Amino acid sequence: MDDSEARAEEADRRARAYEMQASRSRAILDQSEVNMAEHVDTIGSLRQHIAEVECERAIMAEEKDFQITWLKDNYAQAYRGLESVLSGGGGHTNLNQRIRYVNGLKAQILALKKEVVECARDRDRHGHHVRLLKSELDAYKEINEDDAVTLRKLQNPAARLTARSRRRAVPGSESGDDR
Repeated sequence: MDDSEARAEEADRRARAYEMQASRSRAILDQSEVNMAEHVDTIGSLRQHIAEVECERAIMAEEKDFQITWLKDNYAQAYRGLESVLSGGGGHTNLNQRIRYVNGLKAQILALKKEVVECARDRDRHGHHVRLLKSELDAYKEINEDDAVTLRKLQNPAARLTARSRRRAVPGSESGDDR
């Protein structure tokens, strides 16, 4: 009877050890699933932020292109006007009218030069902002790639089975240490 009682006690002890390991494993698995759900939510919000950043970058690029085109058109028009003044006085035969016309063109050219400086400043500011957005976008993409690999590993049933079989091997080795 002593031998069978010892075996029964050993079996009970092993059963309790396996049950404790199983409950720990279930708790770890539950926590992992909660963490995974949080990461999925984070990935979704990061993707939305990436889309917003890309949209903002596209809008800024369109604004820059529009400003450049507008400046080119205005410069061309101003230089055509200057050319006509220099060649024929802008159609004015009276010297005073021609002088006022030339002074008006000079003022127009000065205003355009100021706009060019302002647009260049805006372009540089937007360019800097675009570089910041690109670096932020690259950082988010890098985070998304890392999370996607982790998520694929967690969602892959074969990987989970392999992880479970490794967990099963752990309690057996622990019970061997207790002997």
